[in-house]
Amino acid sequence: MLYYDSPVEAFYALDMEGNIIVSGNNAALRNRVLTAAAYHRCQRRIPVIILHCGNKALERLVADAYERERAPHIINAEHPEYDPFTELRKEEISQMVISSSGSDNKVERIGGLYINGLTDYLLARGRRPMVRSYISCPHDAILSRVMEHRADGSMSEADATRISSEITQGKAEQGNVEQYFRVLDTQASCILARKAEDAISIRKAIEEGKTIMLDIVSASNILLINLLVQEITDAMARGKRFLLAIDGIPVDASEGLARLMKNYSNACNFVYSSSDFYADTQSTANTFETLLAKANMVYVMQHSAAQSGKKFSEYFGQYRPVEINTTYVSGTVYPTYGQLLPGTNSSDVQTTQLTDRPRIEERDIAELALDEMFIKRNSEHEIMRVRCTAGEATGMYEAPRRRGRWPRLPAVGVNWALFVLLLLVPPAAFIYLFAVGGRVGKIVSAIVLVLMLVGVIVSNVLSYIALSG
Repeated sequence: MLYYDSPVEAFYALDMEGNIIVSGNNAALRNRVLTAAAYHRCQRRIPVIILHCGNKALERLVADAYERERAPHIINAEHPEYDPFTELRKEEISQMVISSSGSDNKVERIGGLYINGLTDYLLARGRRPMVRSYISCPHDAILSRVMEHRADGSMSEADATRISSEITQGKAEQGNVEQYFRVLDTQASCILARKAEDAISIRKAIEEGKTIMLDIVSASNILLINLLVQEITDAMARGKRFLLAIDGIPVDASEGLARLMKNYSNACNFVYSSSDFYADTQSTANTFETLLAKANMVYVMQHSAAQSGKKFSEYFGQYRPVEINTTYVSGTVYPTYGQLLPGTNSSDVQTTQLTDRPRIEERDIAELALDEMFIKRNSEHEIMRVRCTAGEATGMYEAPRRRGRWPRLPAVGVNWALFVLLLLVPPAAFIYLFAVGGRVGKIVSAIVLVLMLVGVIVSNVLSYIALSG
């Protein structure tokens, strides 16, 4: 194992490709890893999508790291700018609604006609389609409004006929469409754009090569997650290249997210940051193993859950040390005819075996300090144990250097040194053994040194008493 004292950002090169998983209790270190990955992709003009749940510290890190001309779109309750429908055609809008609707608010395919009618109505009235327009739509009065506009001449006969036809054909799904937008309003109203000119979508951010960061507030906002996942899936289907960074959102929060991560395009990369990656993936079959297999770099910090430590220990692999066991056998041979004295017989038997042992044990993960982590690159066999020092995403760092450790002298050298010191200066021999010896050597030398000190004190006391008498 290699030991380092280094900023965690130093392990992320500017031209680095691949997927990253970072898991553990230290949120500050997780934020630094994610920010470094996002910043370096931005420097290479690669779009970045960051999804998180109320991580204000991460928002500040990202905002501070980016240059002004490449400022990210940070979307939250203070900056509500998200609208997935911006710059989409009506067929794309209806398809997005149908694809992102879940089992609790399912919109059937025929509902697409109803949504097309609503979109055509907005366009005929000179308005850009926005999610808030569908949320506030007076569904029961829409047909009568079409008739009124046709009667007063504010809508053409052709537009009125087409809109009425679409709404009528999809009328059976009106209730499901209303329910869809009602739930979406509950989950996403705090980040939805209020003005068309402020609206930004994931699709638009990718087209412009920008970074977009969205606060989804809670991982229980399943419909919002499904909508975001649908935008990302559509971008991958169009062959777009980007980085998806997810912080604190369980992979199994929605079926769509789990499916996206397991079938993630090789042309794109992801960063997944979690306080417990195993806990966030265990309810979906094989997701933990699948994503670790896709990861090019894995950062593991201290975990409280024993099962998570066990799973990461298994991921780090095993090694086979050669163990030599020696068995000593001795006994007495009693005299027989012609033998005057009893003899002795002794022998020793050596056995060699290979035993599988974990390279990193569960307790090693559980006992990590708050500023420590294990790092494993798939391209390298070695596992690095890193004590993280201060750093920032924009910093320029040299390759991390291995931490210096106390040199261990060969056993023969230690034995000769002890022999010489025992002959000349016995106390110095035990002090030397305490400094360089193993656990048993330290204990033995400490006991002997204490006994020698007690002996000196007792001797001085007795001498003083004798002189006083």
